Amino acid sequence: MMVGMYDGDYWKAVRKTFFAETVSMNMVMTGMLPVMLILAGHWPGSEEPHNPSFWFRMSVATIVGGVVAYPINHWLVANRLKHGCMTLPGSDAPAPGLGLVSPEPSMMMDHAQMQHATSAVDTAPPKSDHAMTELPSGRAAAIIVGTFAILVVAVWLTNLVVPVRY
Repeated sequence: MMVGMYDGDYWKAVRKTFFAETVSMNMVMTGMLPVMLILAGHWPGSEEPHNPSFWFRMSVATIVGGVVAYPINHWLVANRLKHGCMTLPGSDAPAPGLGLVSPEPSMMMDHAQMQHATSAVDTAPPKSDHAMTELPSGRAAAIIVGTFAILVVAVWLTNLVVPVRY
């Protein structure tokens, strides 16, 4: 799906997606792990998936993870290092020029509308306002290492409250 955003270069798309998703998921887990571990340590029975308290605990952890990850994701999207929502405001059709049309017909479009949307996407020149940017390799590596460090510190601090066992 990302190849169209990186000039048709598959490996470039893999490399850039790996950077953005690694940084993003490190921050999601920075928010989730302390919540999951602290609540599990203080809420008997919430460790078992058959118990509704497990799903409540995981839902709270997911919300906290999303809140913690929001700033880095906002920065990634604002600096065109990660894609945001790939549709145009007010439109149910795919964004033109991005090559992200599903081969399956949309449930929201009839066949003629789908043909028009597909042909518009396939023939439209790439838009420069959707072009993704790159960071120098050293800076990208430093950001990845930095987010891993933040995650490790979060787990270490959590271990001060509840024992972290593997």
